Amino acid sequence: MLLTTASLFLFLFFFTIACAAQAGSWDRLLQLHQDFLALSEAGMKDAAHDFSPTAIQARAVQLKELQSRLRTISPSAWPVDQKVDWVLVRIELNDLDFRYRVIRPWSRDPSFYLDFFRTMPYADVAVPASKLNNFRIQLLFRDWCSKRKRISRKQEETSPISRSST
Repeated sequence: MLLTTASLFLFLFFFTIACAAQAGSWDRLLQLHQDFLALSEAGMKDAAHDFSPTAIQARAVQLKELQSRLRTISPSAWPVDQKVDWVLVRIELNDLDFRYRVIRPWSRDPSFYLDFFRTMPYADVAVPASKLNNFRIQLLFRDWCSKRKRISRKQEETSPISRSST
């Protein structure tokens, strides 16, 4: 009886330690993901990222440190949903690493810098509520006018009259 009680106590003791270690590694994964999100937002300068070579190099070093921290976390004893989260964090880190090492759009793609201007129409505009409907109508009217101009240009280009006169 004493042996059974002692073995049960040892089992519960090691099970508690294993659960605490698992919870600790889950918390480390959550913290790692928070650090990754901070890294992806790092280098903001004038509402745009800083893509100078020194800033990219510093972020790449931070990324390598995050990847090494992820390798120290073992999800083998976790439930499936937490293992999936571990894989998703690994994918995000690998994606950023691939962008830094291979794609490097800031040095190869001129349109990369236009992203700021492409997303401007979706930014919040400080318009008082009393003038908001009028502002929306003006935007819709401008959009409608520009579409009408494009349609009329296309019609002129495809019109048989304009082709015969040239």
